[in-house]
This record gives sequence, structure tokens and C-alpha cells, in this order.
Amino acid sequence: MKKLSIISASVLLVLTLAIAGVYTSCTPDPCKDVVCNNDGTCVDGTCSCATGYEGTDCSTLSRAKVIGVWDVANNSCAGSGGWQVTIGAGSGDLDLTLANFSHLTCLGAGITVNATMTGENTFDIPSQTLCSGNITISGSGTFNSATSMTITYTYNATGVGAGTCSEDYN
Repeated sequence: MKKLSIISASVLLVLTLAIAGVYTSCTPDPCKDVVCNNDGTCVDGTCSCATGYEGTDCSTLSRAKVIGVWDVANNSCAGSGGWQVTIGAGSGDLDLTLANFSHLTCLGAGITVNATMTGENTFDIPSQTLCSGNITISGSGTFNSATSMTITYTYNATGVGAGTCSEDYN
């Protein structure tokens, strides 16, 4: 009787494994033929991109859509715009440069701040000291669309003071 129980249990185990193998072989892997670039990962057949990349296969740099010249429409500290900021590519895939930032100058020349993409449409301006230590800036920005951007930043400038400003661009 004991042999019969062992044999029955063994047969049941083999059948269970066979059924499980057939069942899983009928369920196709939705990520089988999906290629996600730049450290993206496939989730249920769709690429989930790493920060700084986008697109169906994560091959597009998020910053590519924002590089160029932006007109300042309004600055909460300085009033209406009338100047331009040029956004360029920094040294790494997530890095940006913002030249002529906020129309601030150092020894008669516009300043350039560095920024880092934090998402498809967002970036941070890490705290940085410019103009031989006379200006400190930090902040963040959001690209609202292909033609609209907002940057909020804090500054501390020797002889001028400190504050928080917001700029709208188009």
C-alpha cells in the first residue's frame, strides 16, 4: 500500500510538471522581441526608459527636444522678458547648459548655468557658484510643451541680495 502511495504521488508530480510546462509554453513572452536601449527595461511588452531617455525603444535623449534658443516671456523678478536663453548639450547625456541665464551678467558677460535632466520634461539646476563667488544659483525647470518652459530658481548675489524668481519661456 505504501508503494502504491509513493507511485501515485510520483505520477501526480510528473503530471503536474507536464501540465505546468504546457501551460507556460502557451503564454507568449510580451518582451521577447522588444529591445529597450540605454538601460531601459521591458515591462509587459513596452519599454520603461531610464531617466533622460524616451521613445518606444528609449533611443531618444529627452534633452534633444529642448536644445535651442528660448525667448523669455516673463520673469517674476525682472518683469517682461525681451532676452533669450540658449540651451545646449552638456558633457553627459543628462546634462544641459543654459547660456545668458536670467539675463544675469558677470563682468559684462551673460552667465551660463549647468542643469541635469531629471525626467522627460524636467531638470534641476544644482547649486552652483558663479562670477568668482559673487552669484549662487539653484533651481528647477519644466518643459510644458515643445514651445513652453518654466524655470524657478533662487539666487544670492553679492551687492544685490537674495531672492526667488520664476521665468516663463516660449
